[in-house]
Amino acid sequence: MLQLQFEVKSQKVCFPMKFLCLLICSVLLLGVTTNAQNLINNPGFEDYYNYLDCNTNLVYKPNYWHYGSNVINHPVYYSTDRFLNKSLPPSFHPDAKRIMQGEKINYISILVLPSPQKAYTELKEPLQKGERYQIHIDVKAFDQSSCLSDLLVGFKDSLTNNADTCLYQINLPIPDSLCNDSLYDRWITLTTDFTAVGNERVLVLNSGSKEDYSKIIALNIPKYMIRYAQGPFKLKYFIDNINLTAIESSTDSLFTARYNSLDIGETIILQNIYFAFDEFTLLKESFPALNKVAEYLEKHSKVRILITGHTDNIGSDEYNYELSARRANSVVAYLIEKGIAVERLQWEGIGKNAPITTNDTEEGRGKNRRIEMKVLSK
Repeated sequence: MLQLQFEVKSQKVCFPMKFLCLLICSVLLLGVTTNAQNLINNPGFEDYYNYLDCNTNLVYKPNYWHYGSNVINHPVYYSTDRFLNKSLPPSFHPDAKRIMQGEKINYISILVLPSPQKAYTELKEPLQKGERYQIHIDVKAFDQSSCLSDLLVGFKDSLTNNADTCLYQINLPIPDSLCNDSLYDRWITLTTDFTAVGNERVLVLNSGSKEDYSKIIALNIPKYMIRYAQGPFKLKYFIDNINLTAIESSTDSLFTARYNSLDIGETIILQNIYFAFDEFTLLKESFPALNKVAEYLEKHSKVRILITGHTDNIGSDEYNYELSARRANSVVAYLIEKGIAVERLQWEGIGKNAPITTNDTEEGRGKNRRIEMKVLSK
Protein backbone atom coordinates (compact mmCIF):
# COMPACT_ATOMS: atom_id res chain seq x y z
CA MET A 1 0.00 0.00 0.00
CA LEU A 2 1.32 3.45 -0.93
CA GLN A 3 1.72 5.76 2.03
CA LEU A 4 2.59 9.46 1.66
CA GLN A 5 2.40 12.66 3.68
CA PHE A 6 -0.20 15.19 2.56
CA GLU A 7 0.61 18.81 1.83
CA VAL A 8 -0.78 21.07 -0.90
CA LYS A 9 1.20 20.63 -4.16
CA SER A 10 3.63 18.18 -2.58
CA GLN A 11 4.05 14.49 -1.97
CA LYS A 12 3.94 14.73 1.81
CA VAL A 13 1.09 13.04 3.57
CA CYS A 14 0.23 11.73 7.00
CA PHE A 15 -2.07 8.92 5.85
CA PRO A 16 -2.44 6.58 2.84
CA MET A 17 -3.02 8.80 -0.21
CA LYS A 18 -4.72 6.16 -2.37
CA PHE A 19 -7.11 5.33 0.45
CA LEU A 20 -7.99 9.04 0.60
CA CYS A 21 -8.60 9.12 -3.15
CA LEU A 22 -10.69 5.98 -2.92
CA LEU A 23 -12.76 7.44 -0.08
CA ILE A 24 -13.36 10.71 -1.91
CA CYS A 25 -14.33 8.89 -5.10
CA SER A 26 -16.67 6.60 -3.20
CA VAL A 27 -18.42 9.32 -1.24
CA LEU A 28 -18.70 12.00 -3.95
CA LEU A 29 -19.32 9.87 -7.03
CA LEU A 30 -20.87 6.67 -5.81
CA GLY A 31 -22.59 7.39 -2.52
CA VAL A 32 -21.06 4.42 -0.68
CA THR A 33 -21.42 4.55 3.07
CA THR A 34 -18.21 4.27 5.06
CA ASN A 35 -19.45 1.47 7.29
CA ALA A 36 -19.93 -1.08 4.50
CA GLN A 37 -17.77 -4.15 5.00
CA ASN A 38 -15.01 -4.76 2.49
CA LEU A 39 -15.36 -8.41 1.46
CA ILE A 40 -11.71 -8.64 0.34
CA ASN A 41 -9.08 -10.04 2.69
CA ASN A 42 -5.75 -8.18 2.65
CA PRO A 43 -7.05 -5.64 0.09
CA GLY A 44 -3.88 -3.48 0.18
CA PHE A 45 -1.43 -6.42 0.13
CA GLU A 46 0.26 -5.30 3.37
CA ASP A 47 0.22 -8.81 4.91
CA TYR A 48 2.51 -11.41 3.40
CA TYR A 49 4.38 -14.64 4.04
CA ASN A 50 7.72 -16.07 2.90
CA TYR A 51 8.63 -19.38 1.34
CA LEU A 52 11.50 -20.91 -0.59
CA ASP A 53 10.78 -21.79 -4.20
CA CYS A 54 12.19 -24.78 -6.09
CA ASN A 55 15.44 -22.86 -6.63
CA THR A 56 15.70 -22.04 -2.88
CA ASN A 57 14.96 -18.38 -3.57
CA LEU A 58 13.12 -16.52 -0.82
CA VAL A 59 9.73 -15.49 -2.20
CA TYR A 60 7.38 -12.88 -0.69
CA LYS A 61 3.69 -13.42 -1.38
CA PRO A 62 0.60 -11.57 -0.06
CA ASN A 63 -1.63 -13.51 2.34
CA TYR A 64 -5.03 -14.70 1.08
CA TRP A 65 -4.01 -14.30 -2.56
CA HIS A 66 -3.40 -17.16 -4.99
CA TYR A 67 -1.97 -17.19 -8.48
CA GLY A 68 -3.05 -19.06 -11.58
CA SER A 69 -1.86 -22.57 -12.37
CA ASN A 70 0.97 -21.34 -14.62
CA VAL A 71 3.77 -21.02 -12.04
CA ILE A 72 6.21 -19.44 -14.51
CA ASN A 73 3.83 -16.69 -15.57
CA HIS A 74 2.42 -15.28 -12.34
CA PRO A 75 1.90 -11.82 -10.78
CA VAL A 76 4.80 -10.16 -8.96
CA TYR A 77 4.48 -8.91 -5.39
CA TYR A 78 6.39 -5.66 -4.94
CA SER A 79 7.16 -5.78 -1.24
CA THR A 80 8.92 -3.03 0.71
CA ASP A 81 10.34 -5.58 3.14
CA ARG A 82 11.72 -7.71 0.30
CA PHE A 83 13.36 -4.65 -1.22
CA LEU A 84 14.93 -3.64 2.11
CA ASN A 85 16.14 -7.13 3.05
CA LYS A 86 19.93 -6.67 2.85
CA SER A 87 20.54 -10.42 3.03
CA LEU A 88 18.94 -10.84 -0.40
CA PRO A 89 20.22 -9.77 -3.81
CA PRO A 90 19.06 -6.27 -4.83
CA SER A 91 15.53 -6.32 -6.24
CA PHE A 92 13.54 -3.95 -8.42
CA HIS A 93 10.68 -1.94 -6.96
CA PRO A 94 8.85 0.72 -9.04
CA ASP A 95 8.74 3.02 -6.00
CA ALA A 96 12.28 2.40 -4.76
CA LYS A 97 12.98 6.10 -4.18
CA ARG A 98 9.95 6.52 -1.94
CA ILE A 99 10.83 3.38 0.00
CA MET A 100 14.30 4.78 0.64
CA GLN A 101 12.60 7.90 1.99
CA GLY A 102 10.84 5.80 4.60
CA GLU A 103 7.52 5.00 2.94
CA LYS A 104 6.02 1.50 2.95
CA ILE A 105 4.66 0.53 -0.44
CA ASN A 106 3.21 -2.90 -1.23
CA TYR A 107 1.22 -3.93 -4.29
CA ILE A 108 1.20 -6.51 -7.06
CA SER A 109 1.75 -6.27 -10.78
CA ILE A 110 -0.37 -8.21 -13.24
CA LEU A 111 0.49 -8.69 -16.89
CA VAL A 112 -2.61 -8.03 -19.00
CA LEU A 113 -1.13 -8.44 -22.48
CA PRO A 114 0.21 -10.32 -24.35
CA SER A 115 -0.19 -13.19 -21.83
CA PRO A 116 -2.68 -12.38 -19.01
CA GLN A 117 -1.73 -13.26 -15.45
CA LYS A 118 -4.39 -13.97 -12.83
CA ALA A 119 -4.69 -13.64 -9.08
CA TYR A 120 -7.67 -14.75 -7.02
CA THR A 121 -8.86 -14.60 -3.44
CA GLU A 122 -11.69 -16.08 -1.38
CA LEU A 123 -14.25 -13.52 -0.23
CA LYS A 124 -15.05 -13.00 3.43
CA GLU A 125 -18.61 -14.15 2.70
CA PRO A 126 -20.52 -15.28 -0.40
CA LEU A 127 -22.36 -12.68 -2.44
CA GLN A 128 -26.14 -12.69 -2.08
CA LYS A 129 -28.35 -13.32 -5.08
CA GLY A 130 -29.94 -10.17 -6.45
CA GLU A 131 -27.99 -7.83 -4.17
CA ARG A 132 -26.08 -4.91 -5.66
CA TYR A 133 -22.33 -4.57 -5.08
CA GLN A 134 -19.61 -2.08 -5.96
CA ILE A 135 -15.99 -2.90 -6.65
CA HIS A 136 -13.08 -0.44 -6.64
CA ILE A 137 -9.52 -1.23 -7.74
CA ASP A 138 -6.55 1.14 -7.81
CA VAL A 139 -4.38 0.74 -10.92
CA LYS A 140 -1.28 2.30 -12.45
CA ALA A 141 0.32 1.27 -15.74
CA PHE A 142 3.88 -0.03 -16.06
CA ASP A 143 5.82 2.54 -18.08
CA GLN A 144 6.86 0.01 -20.72
CA SER A 145 3.23 -0.67 -21.68
CA SER A 146 2.26 0.29 -25.22
CA CYS A 147 -1.49 0.47 -24.56
CA LEU A 148 -4.14 0.66 -21.88
CA SER A 149 -7.40 -1.25 -21.42
CA ASP A 150 -10.39 -1.61 -19.16
CA LEU A 151 -9.81 -4.22 -16.47
CA LEU A 152 -11.83 -7.45 -16.38
CA VAL A 153 -12.54 -9.30 -13.13
CA GLY A 154 -14.62 -12.41 -12.57
CA PHE A 155 -16.18 -14.58 -9.90
CA LYS A 156 -16.09 -18.29 -9.08
CA ASP A 157 -18.08 -20.32 -6.57
CA SER A 158 -15.07 -22.32 -5.32
CA LEU A 159 -11.32 -22.06 -4.95
CA THR A 160 -11.02 -25.55 -6.40
CA ASN A 161 -12.36 -24.48 -9.79
CA ASN A 162 -9.99 -23.54 -12.58
CA ALA A 163 -9.04 -19.85 -12.30
CA ASP A 164 -9.83 -19.45 -15.99
CA THR A 165 -13.42 -20.62 -15.53
CA CYS A 166 -15.62 -17.90 -14.02
CA LEU A 167 -19.36 -17.73 -13.40
CA TYR A 168 -19.21 -14.37 -15.18
CA GLN A 169 -16.92 -11.37 -15.48
CA ILE A 170 -17.43 -7.64 -15.20
CA ASN A 171 -15.70 -4.68 -16.82
CA LEU A 172 -14.04 -1.89 -14.84
CA PRO A 173 -13.78 0.87 -17.48
CA ILE A 174 -11.12 3.57 -17.69
CA PRO A 175 -12.81 6.96 -18.09
CA ASP A 176 -11.88 8.61 -21.39
CA SER A 177 -10.39 11.61 -19.60
CA LEU A 178 -7.97 9.38 -17.65
CA CYS A 179 -6.96 7.06 -20.48
CA ASN A 180 -3.63 8.64 -21.37
CA ASP A 181 0.07 8.34 -20.62
CA SER A 182 -0.36 10.06 -17.24
CA LEU A 183 -1.41 6.62 -15.99
CA TYR A 184 2.28 5.66 -16.05
CA ASP A 185 2.90 8.15 -13.25
CA ARG A 186 -0.24 8.15 -11.11
CA TRP A 187 -2.81 5.82 -9.60
CA ILE A 188 -6.47 5.96 -10.57
CA THR A 189 -9.45 4.09 -9.17
CA LEU A 190 -11.47 1.90 -11.50
CA THR A 191 -14.97 1.15 -10.28
CA THR A 192 -18.28 -0.36 -11.29
CA ASP A 193 -21.37 -1.83 -9.68
CA PHE A 194 -23.15 -5.08 -10.50
CA THR A 195 -25.86 -7.49 -9.38
CA ALA A 196 -24.73 -10.79 -7.85
CA VAL A 197 -26.09 -14.04 -9.27
CA GLY A 198 -25.58 -15.61 -5.84
CA ASN A 199 -22.94 -17.76 -4.12
CA GLU A 200 -19.94 -15.98 -5.62
CA ARG A 201 -17.15 -16.95 -3.23
CA VAL A 202 -13.93 -16.12 -5.11
CA LEU A 203 -12.81 -12.96 -6.91
CA VAL A 204 -10.58 -13.49 -9.94
CA LEU A 205 -8.42 -10.47 -10.66
CA ASN A 206 -7.70 -9.94 -14.37
CA SER A 207 -10.10 -12.66 -15.52
CA GLY A 208 -10.00 -11.74 -19.21
CA SER A 209 -8.23 -13.69 -21.93
CA LYS A 210 -5.79 -12.31 -24.49
CA GLU A 211 -8.67 -12.29 -26.99
CA ASP A 212 -10.96 -10.41 -24.58
CA TYR A 213 -8.46 -7.61 -24.04
CA SER A 214 -7.38 -7.43 -27.68
CA LYS A 215 -11.02 -6.96 -28.66
CA ILE A 216 -11.51 -4.14 -26.15
CA ILE A 217 -8.52 -2.28 -27.55
CA ALA A 218 -9.26 -3.01 -31.22
CA LEU A 219 -12.77 -1.56 -30.88
CA ASN A 220 -11.35 1.80 -29.77
CA ILE A 221 -7.77 2.14 -30.95
CA PRO A 222 -7.66 5.97 -30.58
CA LYS A 223 -8.53 5.68 -26.88
CA TYR A 224 -6.39 2.75 -25.77
CA MET A 225 -3.25 2.93 -27.96
CA ILE A 226 -1.00 5.24 -25.94
CA ARG A 227 2.31 4.55 -27.69
CA TYR A 228 3.08 3.29 -31.14
CA ALA A 229 4.76 -0.11 -30.95
CA GLN A 230 5.36 -2.90 -33.40
CA GLY A 231 4.28 -6.40 -32.50
CA PRO A 232 1.63 -7.47 -29.99
CA PHE A 233 -0.08 -5.19 -27.48
CA LYS A 234 1.86 -4.85 -24.22
CA LEU A 235 0.16 -3.89 -20.96
CA LYS A 236 1.03 -4.46 -17.32
CA TYR A 237 -0.95 -2.96 -14.43
CA PHE A 238 0.11 -2.38 -10.87
CA ILE A 239 -2.82 -3.25 -8.58
CA ASP A 240 -3.65 -2.05 -5.06
CA ASN A 241 -6.52 -1.33 -2.65
CA ILE A 242 -9.26 -3.69 -3.83
CA ASN A 243 -12.61 -2.90 -2.27
CA LEU A 244 -15.79 -4.96 -2.73
CA THR A 245 -18.86 -3.88 -0.75
CA ALA A 246 -22.60 -4.29 -0.80
CA ILE A 247 -24.33 -1.13 -1.91
CA GLU A 248 -26.14 0.41 1.02
CA SER A 249 -29.71 1.03 -0.04
CA SER A 250 -33.11 1.46 1.50
CA THR A 251 -34.55 -1.23 3.74
CA ASP A 252 -37.13 -2.14 1.12
CA SER A 253 -34.50 -2.54 -1.61
CA LEU A 254 -32.34 -4.78 0.54
CA PHE A 255 -35.39 -6.78 1.51
CA THR A 256 -36.42 -7.25 -2.12
CA ALA A 257 -32.92 -8.18 -3.28
CA ARG A 258 -32.28 -10.76 -0.59
CA TYR A 259 -35.58 -12.60 -0.30
CA ASN A 260 -38.06 -11.87 -3.08
CA SER A 261 -35.90 -13.44 -5.78
CA LEU A 262 -35.54 -16.78 -3.98
CA ASP A 263 -36.76 -19.87 -5.83
CA ILE A 264 -37.99 -23.15 -4.35
CA GLY A 265 -35.04 -25.18 -3.11
CA GLU A 266 -32.70 -22.20 -2.77
CA THR A 267 -30.82 -21.62 0.46
CA ILE A 268 -29.32 -18.39 1.81
CA ILE A 269 -27.28 -17.61 4.89
CA LEU A 270 -29.18 -15.34 7.26
CA GLN A 271 -26.79 -12.49 7.98
CA ASN A 272 -26.46 -10.73 11.34
CA ILE A 273 -27.87 -13.56 13.48
CA TYR A 274 -26.06 -13.63 16.81
CA PHE A 275 -25.86 -15.98 19.81
CA ALA A 276 -23.70 -15.83 22.90
CA PHE A 277 -20.74 -18.23 22.89
CA ASP A 278 -21.92 -21.82 23.31
CA GLU A 279 -25.51 -20.59 23.84
CA PHE A 280 -28.70 -20.88 21.82
CA THR A 281 -30.55 -17.79 23.06
CA LEU A 282 -30.82 -15.12 20.38
CA LEU A 283 -29.09 -11.82 21.11
CA LYS A 284 -31.13 -8.68 20.53
CA GLU A 285 -28.78 -7.67 17.70
CA SER A 286 -30.41 -10.49 15.70
CA PHE A 287 -33.91 -9.04 15.85
CA PRO A 288 -33.69 -6.58 12.90
CA ALA A 289 -32.57 -9.32 10.49
CA LEU A 290 -35.20 -11.78 11.74
CA ASN A 291 -37.88 -9.10 11.51
CA LYS A 292 -37.10 -8.91 7.80
CA VAL A 293 -37.61 -12.66 7.47
CA ALA A 294 -40.93 -12.35 9.29
CA GLU A 295 -41.95 -9.46 7.01
CA TYR A 296 -41.08 -11.54 3.96
CA LEU A 297 -43.19 -14.44 5.20
CA GLU A 298 -46.10 -12.12 5.99
CA LYS A 299 -46.08 -10.73 2.45
CA HIS A 300 -45.72 -14.19 0.86
CA SER A 301 -48.28 -16.26 2.72
CA LYS A 302 -47.67 -19.45 0.70
CA VAL A 303 -43.94 -19.64 1.40
CA ARG A 304 -42.73 -22.44 3.68
CA ILE A 305 -39.14 -22.44 4.91
CA LEU A 306 -36.58 -24.68 6.61
CA ILE A 307 -34.20 -23.11 9.15
CA THR A 308 -30.94 -25.01 9.67
CA GLY A 309 -28.27 -24.42 12.29
CA HIS A 310 -24.57 -25.06 11.69
CA THR A 311 -21.49 -25.09 13.93
CA ASP A 312 -17.73 -25.28 13.55
CA ASN A 313 -15.78 -28.48 14.35
CA ILE A 314 -14.89 -27.65 17.96
CA GLY A 315 -16.50 -30.19 20.27
CA SER A 316 -18.10 -33.58 19.82
CA ASP A 317 -20.56 -34.50 17.09
CA GLU A 318 -23.37 -34.89 19.62
CA TYR A 319 -22.70 -31.54 21.28
CA ASN A 320 -22.54 -29.63 17.98
CA TYR A 321 -25.69 -31.28 16.67
CA GLU A 322 -27.65 -30.36 19.79
CA LEU A 323 -26.34 -26.77 19.81
CA SER A 324 -27.13 -26.24 16.12
CA ALA A 325 -30.61 -27.72 16.52
CA ARG A 326 -31.41 -25.49 19.49
CA ARG A 327 -30.20 -22.40 17.66
CA ALA A 328 -32.37 -23.23 14.65
CA ASN A 329 -35.29 -23.80 16.98
CA SER A 330 -34.70 -20.40 18.62
CA VAL A 331 -35.00 -18.72 15.23
CA VAL A 332 -38.23 -20.55 14.46
CA ALA A 333 -39.62 -19.67 17.91
CA TYR A 334 -38.90 -16.00 17.26
CA LEU A 335 -40.74 -16.10 13.92
CA ILE A 336 -43.72 -17.77 15.57
CA GLU A 337 -43.76 -14.98 18.15
CA LYS A 338 -43.95 -12.55 15.22
CA GLY A 339 -47.13 -14.22 14.02
CA ILE A 340 -45.83 -16.72 11.45
CA ALA A 341 -47.87 -19.96 11.47
CA VAL A 342 -45.95 -22.92 12.86
CA GLU A 343 -46.95 -25.16 9.93
CA ARG A 344 -44.95 -22.92 7.59
CA LEU A 345 -41.74 -23.40 9.54
CA GLN A 346 -39.37 -26.33 9.87
CA TRP A 347 -36.04 -26.48 11.65
CA GLU A 348 -33.06 -28.81 11.75
CA GLY A 349 -29.62 -29.06 13.33
CA ILE A 350 -26.74 -29.99 11.03
CA GLY A 351 -23.91 -29.61 13.52
CA LYS A 352 -20.45 -29.48 11.97
CA ASN A 353 -21.28 -31.71 9.00
CA ALA A 354 -21.66 -29.01 6.31
CA PRO A 355 -18.82 -26.45 6.57
CA ILE A 356 -18.65 -23.77 3.89
CA THR A 357 -14.95 -23.06 4.45
CA THR A 358 -11.96 -24.25 6.46
CA ASN A 359 -12.18 -24.90 10.20
CA ASP A 360 -8.42 -24.39 10.55
CA THR A 361 -8.70 -20.66 11.33
CA GLU A 362 -10.87 -18.64 13.68
CA GLU A 363 -12.20 -16.67 10.75
CA GLY A 364 -13.19 -19.87 8.96
CA ARG A 365 -14.84 -21.31 12.05
CA GLY A 366 -16.80 -18.07 12.43
CA LYS A 367 -18.17 -18.45 8.91
CA ASN A 368 -19.16 -22.05 9.55
CA ARG A 369 -21.19 -21.06 12.62
CA ARG A 370 -24.30 -19.87 10.82
CA ILE A 371 -28.06 -20.04 10.34
CA GLU A 372 -29.44 -20.82 6.88
CA MET A 373 -32.93 -20.50 5.39
CA LYS A 374 -34.21 -22.74 2.60
CA VAL A 375 -37.42 -22.11 0.65
CA LEU A 376 -39.50 -25.31 0.63
CA SER A 377 -42.54 -24.05 -1.27
CA LYS A 378 -44.07 -20.80 -2.46
